[in-house]
Amino acid sequence: MIDVPDAQDNTLTQDGSKITGLAQRVLAFAKREPLAANALIFIGGFYLTPNGWWQLCGFLGLLMVQAFMFRIPDITQGLRQDGWMQAAAIYLSAGVIGSVLVDPAEASMDEVVRWLGGGALLLLFLLVVWQVGRDERTAKMMGRVVVASGAIAAVGSVIVFYIIVPDGLIGDRLKNWFVYGGLHPVCAGLMWGFAATWAACRWNDAAEGHQRRWWLRALVILTAATLLSLSRGALLSLGAGHAMLFMARGWRKAWKPCALLGGMVLAFQLSAPLLTRLADFEEKLKMGTVIGRENAREQLGDVVVTHNPVKELLQRGDNGRLDLYRRVLATMTTPTNLMFGKGLWASDQPWQAGMSWTPEHIHSVFVSTFFHHGAVGLLALLGLLSWGITRCLRAMKLGQDLWLILVCYGVMALTFDGHSMQTLVSVPRFETLLLWLPLAMGCAASARSMRR
Repeated sequence: MIDVPDAQDNTLTQDGSKITGLAQRVLAFAKREPLAANALIFIGGFYLTPNGWWQLCGFLGLLMVQAFMFRIPDITQGLRQDGWMQAAAIYLSAGVIGSVLVDPAEASMDEVVRWLGGGALLLLFLLVVWQVGRDERTAKMMGRVVVASGAIAAVGSVIVFYIIVPDGLIGDRLKNWFVYGGLHPVCAGLMWGFAATWAACRWNDAAEGHQRRWWLRALVILTAATLLSLSRGALLSLGAGHAMLFMARGWRKAWKPCALLGGMVLAFQLSAPLLTRLADFEEKLKMGTVIGRENAREQLGDVVVTHNPVKELLQRGDNGRLDLYRRVLATMTTPTNLMFGKGLWASDQPWQAGMSWTPEHIHSVFVSTFFHHGAVGLLALLGLLSWGITRCLRAMKLGQDLWLILVCYGVMALTFDGHSMQTLVSVPRFETLLLWLPLAMGCAASARSMRR
């Protein structure tokens, strides 16, 4: 269900078909607001498009069509009117320029083009989001799109991986089937947790009964999917988002979503033995034998729901992250490295060598920023982030606290995961969704308040 503004020509058909009426309203909205419709499709694509290139090509293709038909407003307004957007553009540009200056000989043309293109696309996305976010109704619709897309991906993934796939069993670490045929459970869990935090805020806001029920159902589905991903980063981020929700709204308004989260975590822990028995039963039906969920992790190297999920999560330790961070920092051997980093296209081989696993990225945007841009780049990112949070605080004082809550979720998530804040086409894909999106929307909400 999408919360599209009503219009006189958007009424339901005479036969009372809600689906037909909804389709008419969506098409009418896309006709009136093509840029907003394009942005919402792209954002929903984080959960439902097979890969990032399909998502990106759809976004650019629609923008080209809209530009050809003169249906795009002046999206450069963000650069001309918003200081934070100007700072974001300078930050993205300086990252590429600094990388060329640090070690131009190491840069291959392919790498330069990839990082230049990714940075330019990220800036384009921020400009579009800022423009779209100036309309409060579209900002509310964005939540519907994120939550609905995430819930569809969660339900579909449970059906595929727990029922349809021949070797899939209940309690296996849940991945998002819609992306790459199985997006990594950490990435999937962080994205489902983000949508769950959004749903918790909107459920808390909803006034009408049917809206509250819709948000509540979506919230339960998304929280359950996050738990089934067994991602500790997602759980920590959910905690950070709900803690900010509690602080922003007070216990009278925030106790229900916080209690629901705590209750679902407790229910997941208590129901784990039942899940393992169901998995054993399903395994016997599908394969004619039972390995047992408790032994599956040791024999197959898989992470699954065991009889005691909390114990299993603690036993995993830091999953090699601290060793990874130490190896990355050990490569920063010169004053130039420490001050300005090694550049965006620096080789990963020095810090990958000798590791028991081969990470595709550094798994922390802050450590990664220090590696690529040094202390100067890290301070620039922290300054841009602090300014964005200040703008979100201003929006919160005017009743728009959603963006600050989502920013808190994103900061926690990207402290222990993520590839780069410099590109739209990063390895895990989610940095733009988890942090850039709420920052830009918070600044747009703040800009709306300054116009009043």
